[in-house]
Amino acid sequence: MVFGLFEGGIELLTEKTSYSFGETVKGKIRLKLKQPKNAKALELRFWGEVTQTSLQIGSTTSSSQQKRIVNEVRVALDGEKEYFNQEYPFEFALPKRDAHELNDALKTIVGVAQTLTGGFPNTKWFLQARLDVPMSLDINKTMQLNIV
Repeated sequence: MVFGLFEGGIELLTEKTSYSFGETVKGKIRLKLKQPKNAKALELRFWGEVTQTSLQIGSTTSSSQQKRIVNEVRVALDGEKEYFNQEYPFEFALPKRDAHELNDALKTIVGVAQTLTGGFPNTKWFLQARLDVPMSLDINKTMQLNIV
């Protein structure tokens, strides 16, 4: 195959479509490969993206948006080996609503925003399964989680 294209895919399945902060996410990763594939690892990644908008008012008005990663968690589900059509269950706890559960660099920013808005400002939460294939394109699947 050219650069690893069309070698198969990954299904990322969770028990529910909506979660609450502090709840446990349970699900499974289902590999759907066309043939056995040597890979370095199968990894699960969870993170939030906070979109911050800044407005500059002066002789010209401009605005910009910046995305920052919060609460990134990576879990290796399996190591270097030959992978084929297998299922891998996973389970992890979502962060609590408290600012102290976030990365140190964003504690103050998110803490102030939580005080003003009552929650995580403009945060989208994602879950990704990735098969790390050397010398080829990784096979991955990303989904957005609805966390309220």
